[in-house]
Amino acid sequence: MNKEDLENIKTKYHEIKAKKEKFEKLLAQKMKLENNPKVREYLEILKEVGNLNYYPVKTELDIVDLTIDNVTINSPSNIYVYYGTYSEDYNNNPFLIEKDSPYAKYRTYANIEKPFDVALKDVPITWSAEFEKRNIVLYPENEKDFKEYYQHIKLLFFYTAIIFGKESALELINSELIDRQNDKK
Repeated sequence: MNKEDLENIKTKYHEIKAKKEKFEKLLAQKMKLENNPKVREYLEILKEVGNLNYYPVKTELDIVDLTIDNVTINSPSNIYVYYGTYSEDYNNNPFLIEKDSPYAKYRTYANIEKPFDVALKDVPITWSAEFEKRNIVLYPENEKDFKEYYQHIKLLFFYTAIIFGKESALELINSELIDRQNDKK
């Protein structure tokens, strides 16, 4: 070993020794602080906050939205939002058309009690009238606002059901249905 190697070894030795001393000092400080009841309380709160699966929400409807996204409804009601009338091009790609178009192949409806990714139901145009007789179907005012209307109705329905009960939520849906029918007149 030459003189330069020895200097490098000594430098590294002092670095490691300084880290060890700092670690021991901090560990002693930590133990002293942990004996303080206020610090122990703080650490327990910090641990509990870290264990919470909490998502920041701003409104009651945000809480409802988060709730219904994390609960599976095993027997959903027959409440749907009309989601558009579609035809298909030569490659069988769907495209939105007017509700009463003679080129319509199917209508899509979204069940308000299902997550959006599984809520959509395509009904052949020949069965759509029967589907609408057997189910409650709500139509958005503007036929281009399907998803916003679906989300709005879904949140209002669940919020009302949670706060006031299922019967009140169904009354809300029925009043919305009556309002939409009156708007068409």
